[in-house]
Amino acid sequence: MFDFISTYFNSWNVIRSSGITAYVLLFFAMFFGLSHRLFRMKSALVLHQVSGWFSFLFALIHGVALTIDPFVSYSFSDVFVPFSASYKPVLSGLGTVSLFLLFSLILSSDMMKRVGRKIWRIIHYLSTPAFVLAAIHGIFLGTDTTSIPMLVLYSSTFALILFLFIMTFLAHKKERIQKA
Repeated sequence: MFDFISTYFNSWNVIRSSGITAYVLLFFAMFFGLSHRLFRMKSALVLHQVSGWFSFLFALIHGVALTIDPFVSYSFSDVFVPFSASYKPVLSGLGTVSLFLLFSLILSSDMMKRVGRKIWRIIHYLSTPAFVLAAIHGIFLGTDTTSIPMLVLYSSTFALILFLFIMTFLAHKKERIQKA
């Protein structure tokens, strides 16, 4: 029994699964956030907030698990100081920057009344770079990226977010034309 647990629940599986889960949840946060803007659905707003929080949580688990894994030997500063990792520092750093952007988004959302809606909105636009950086980090540093399911995951999520951005842009352009 213990051999089964240690085989399937080792730190490397935690690192991989938490990273993929963080990315998928970040995708859902983006998807529901853009859907809320397009369709004004209250349920999408709740799903946007919950998936954003859980994305940050799993990204944090991903980073911490890297520091305790005996095989990759990342230090705490390798993971949490951008671009300081000894192994592929740029790609590792993009993941760290994405984590910090997620943290700033969540923090500003929880403090929206204090920072004001205008500043909150400006900070909220950081969700796009956070998603793009997380995708680049996962695509080029992830160990599963060459598998067909992961290629489908990255390409489909990226394409869907791009489609929603275009739809949002066109909807806001139409609103501005109608108001003029």
